[in-house]
Amino acid sequence: MRVLLIGATGVFGKRIAARLAHDARFELTLAGRTLSALERLRGELDDPSVQVAVIDVEATDLQDTLRSLAPEWVIHAAGPFQSQDYRVAKACLACGSDYVDLADGRDFVAGIHALDNEARAAGRLLISGASTVPALSSAVVDHLRGRFGALTSIEHAISPGNRTPRGDATVAAILGYCGRQVPVWREGRWQTGYGWLSTLRISFMSGPRWAGLCDVPDLALFPERYPGVQHVVFRAGLELRRLHFGT
Repeated sequence: MRVLLIGATGVFGKRIAARLAHDARFELTLAGRTLSALERLRGELDDPSVQVAVIDVEATDLQDTLRSLAPEWVIHAAGPFQSQDYRVAKACLACGSDYVDLADGRDFVAGIHALDNEARAAGRLLISGASTVPALSSAVVDHLRGRFGALTSIEHAISPGNRTPRGDATVAAILGYCGRQVPVWREGRWQTGYGWLSTLRISFMSGPRWAGLCDVPDLALFPERYPGVQHVVFRAGLELRRLHFGT
């Protein structure tokens, strides 16, 4: 399978590249904006079969570029997705490739259903949100919901360790909604919250940490995915108190 990994030199892109390299099932092409960074990553992978391609997801000739590379599967990991449109997904449909992205942008993930009919007509797989949220978070809710007679409230949170790499896209996404109004499903109706506020002290396996409201796809998708739920909140926090409250 010919796999094109866009955003290969990012934090998550590098991890995906490492998993796909040296696997005979895939012909991997690393893609991004900077050739030197791509070449450096290819050297680190030490897989002579890996190719590189310079791709700008905002370029007007994106569709022609993908068609020339003829991928069968495109992994879009070039965030942040909060300010992107669906040009990569549309280019994949046009060139006959399946598509999956790591988007965690609320509007981006919630709105990709607009391409559903086109994808079905083309016989192509179109997946958005294959990330911590909403993919893993919804998997956790699905796994646990059978333990309860009724599902009325969903509150979940994440707090990465301070040594966990945070790429530019993640930082940009967080700063993009800090202090801004965020629609939140509370008491069975839409109410207004504010990004990184509504702060709580939450117990994690590693100990208690502070966490604040985040604008993620779950806030839009969960009220529809889980009928009857009256309350959906997602929070995130940073391990170091000064860094969290500084943000």
